[in-house]
Amino acid sequence: MKLKGIILGLALLTIPAISFAGMYCGKALIQVGDSAGRVLKKCGKPHHKTTTKIGLSSHEEVWYYEWSNKLPHTLAIRDGKVIKIEVD
Repeated sequence: MKLKGIILGLALLTIPAISFAGMYCGKALIQVGDSAGRVLKKCGKPHHKTTTKIGLSSHEEVWYYEWSNKLPHTLAIRDGKVIKIEVD
């Protein structure tokens, strides 16, 4: 019975991470699937960026955004589309 409670508690902790993957830049919500162009238009240039080549024709960029009034965010962008958003 105790194990069921632990499993349920762990499952409930993961729900917010699964149900919300986005960040706000002003009033604009940036979400997985948005284009890199939209991110640049709404959020401006990232504070730092790294690029990794994947296979022959794909690449993945990691963009780091930091603000003085909220937590820093990291966006993974593959082939021009946001694929992951994390709070650092």
